[in-house]
This record gives sequence, structure tokens and C-alpha cells, in this order.
Amino acid sequence: MLMVSFHHQNVWEVLAKAEGLTLLPGAEKKNSNDRHLDQTKDSALASLQYGGASLLSIFTSNKSLNGAQDASGNEKDLIATFSTQAVYQVKAGYRVYMHLKTPTQTKKGAKPAGSHSGVVAPFYIEIVGPKVANPPIVGNDGGRCGELEDSLDQKDLSKTSLRMFFDTKKREDKYGFDALNSLLKRTDCWPDQPSSLETVDSPNALQPAPINYLSLSGILNLELTYSNTFAYYFRKPKVLKRVLAPLKILDFAGDTYTIFREKENVDILCKGQQHLILIENKILSDLNGRDKSFQDQLDKIFSSKDSDSLIDDLEAEEKSDSGHEVSQLSKYYAYGQLLASQKGFSKEDVLYLLFVPDYQRFFLNKEKLSHYLFGRKYWIVFYSDLKDAFQVIANRPEDYDLTNKETLLLGDFLEGLSYQAQETDCYYENEMKRRFLNAIYTLNHPKQ
Repeated sequence: MLMVSFHHQNVWEVLAKAEGLTLLPGAEKKNSNDRHLDQTKDSALASLQYGGASLLSIFTSNKSLNGAQDASGNEKDLIATFSTQAVYQVKAGYRVYMHLKTPTQTKKGAKPAGSHSGVVAPFYIEIVGPKVANPPIVGNDGGRCGELEDSLDQKDLSKTSLRMFFDTKKREDKYGFDALNSLLKRTDCWPDQPSSLETVDSPNALQPAPINYLSLSGILNLELTYSNTFAYYFRKPKVLKRVLAPLKILDFAGDTYTIFREKENVDILCKGQQHLILIENKILSDLNGRDKSFQDQLDKIFSSKDSDSLIDDLEAEEKSDSGHEVSQLSKYYAYGQLLASQKGFSKEDVLYLLFVPDYQRFFLNKEKLSHYLFGRKYWIVFYSDLKDAFQVIANRPEDYDLTNKETLLLGDFLEGLSYQAQETDCYYENEMKRRFLNAIYTLNHPKQ
């Protein structure tokens, strides 16, 4: 059994694997409340099975399946269907990701053999680590492979159980099954010895997540929250200049800008006297627009024949950058060039920025952007850099022309930036891992 954590938009991070699984006897019990079961037999819930038992059974009569007890001898409200002999956490310094997207999106109109209608989304596994050169895509041979030719419909997969998905009698394509088997057999990302299954108290008290207007309002991970706040503070020329300072682009930092939100879907557009800045902000999301062709993007942006020469230039650039995947980056690049031509700016007068949370640096980094059409035109600014810049601003707000109210809002916003600057998108990931191992130990040692 692989234990995974949702990372973002069709990507899961593999945290550990469990070996020696045993179905607990309690999971095979039937619900004795036949009347209640009859009342719900027509519902979808009554038909769902897990570990050989209906979910109704698990969540009613089968609590405390193996009689696990707490320190006082009372039965815990414990729900389980399997116990395991060994758990291996991914080796320190390594990260393993399961994707439902292809590294190079199939071009519009192309339909690989065996694919279904809908979005083309093969399953593949990516391993990132200190001894893994050019993070490999794990295929059915256990080594590095290119794009998986066969494909699966994303909608179909999301509505199908993994058990059905990997049933080779139902499907001829086995890429996902083979990739997972290859992952389990690898030696580089798994430790030689299993993680200790001993009950270990947390060395430090669990620190609560920050309580501020972002977390209380449920918008701590909402991209709109940060884009709106960035746009608000960027109205102050000195604030934007401080954010741009690490890039050491003096010409851009010295201009004054008018700020716009969602112009042609660009998150933040800064129109200056001599320059343009286009900012795309990413929170728990990947690059989109990968199902379009570059010609589709040009048709949507350009409506006047007056731009024919610019379109010719962009198409020529595309040919020189051939083989790279189309995405929203190519669309925004074309839009930036259109605005520049309208204002009489040169290509060098347009700056393209991508704001990326630190926990997504494995997916959106300089090397990854080089695989996208015009991806090399973008500068990446990680949230840790944004947090540092706004910390400087918060320490001396008077130097940045902030009012008292604007200064007060910065405190909560800084905590949000700190959250996005973490290596994981969850405050409690390490604590959850510890408690999970403790629960397994308790299941295997009920008398202790």
C-alpha cells in the first residue's frame, strides 16, 4: 500500500509504503443493523466497499476493530481494515510524485492509440533526489523513459477506483500498474530498513497554524487572495521596486506603474511609462492552457490585421523554439508583445514573472520552464523571496509610504506568505506521519 498526499492539481506526493498487509478480522463483519441498511440500500453509500466491508459497516458497528485501548484501558474510537508489518518512509532528501499528466502534452487533434475522448492524461511517476540526475520518469521498465504513448482519460480515472483501474482484465494498458511496481522495487528512494514502529511522543508540542484573517476565512491557500493583495500593495511604487530588487533589473525597478488585475487572464499586469510587467501567480496549481495550439492563442489575442507583422515574428519565434509545450506562458508572452508594440516598446521592455510557492519548486523551476514554449522568457520569484521582501517593508513601512491600516494588514499577509514559503503545503505533515506510525504500532501490539 502506498500512502500519498495530495500535492496539487492531479499530482500526489508519495510519503511511504506499507508491506505485509493483513486484513483485520473485524473488517469482514456484516452490519447487524439490517433495518438501517435496508433504509439506505438504494443509496450510493450502501454499495461502497472497502477491505471487504461496506462503509456503513465500518463507520457503525466496526469501530475499534481490534479492541485497541488508550492509556486508561478504554477502547479507542479506531477505524481500520488493514494492519501492516513494515512501513518505509521515502528516504530523506528524496521526493516521489505521482502524475496524471504527460511531460509533453499531446498536440491538439492528436489522439494516441488506445486513448479515450477527453483530456489526455497518462499516469507517470517522477523521482527527485540528490543522486537522481535529470529527475527520471519511471516507466514500465523501471528506468527512464520519454512520453508515455498510451493514455488514459483524466475524467475516467478520477471516477474509477484504483482497484478497477489496475485490473488488467478490464484494461489492456498497464502503464500505471507497471510504474507503481517499478517504484516499489527501486532502491534509491527507499531506505534499507523500515521506519521504526514504536510509539514515540512528539519531541515538541504541536504548533498550531497561525490564526489570522486568511486562515479564519478559509482563504489561506486561495490564489485569488495573494494576487489581489499583491496588486493592492504594488500600487505603491517603492513596494514593487523592493520586490523587483533581487532580480537586479534596474530599468524596470525605476519605472512607475498602473496596476491591473486579470487583463486577458494575466493575474497582475503592470503598465509603466517605459516598461511592462506581466505576473502569473501559482498557488496549488500547474500551468494550464496545455490543450491549446499556439495558433489558437494567437487567434484569440489578435483581432486586427494591423498586427500581421508581429504575428509573423511570433510564429517565427515559435518555430525556433519548436518541440516545446504550449501553455498559458506562451499566450501571455504573445499578449505582452502585443501591448509592447502598441506602446512603442521593444521586446526587452517587457518583464515576465512567475510567482511560485516553495513547495512547488520541483514542478515550476527554471529547468522545467525550459520545456515550455517561451518558458525561458520568464523569471521565477519564489514565495520565500516575496516573504523576505515584504518583511523588510513591514519593518520600515514609513519608507514605503504605507498608511497605518496598510501596515496592520501586512502582519496577517506575511503569515500567509510564510505558509506558501514552506517546503510542504501542510503545517502538520511531519506530525501526521508520526501519528500514522504510532497507529500502526498500536494495531500490531494491541496488548502493549
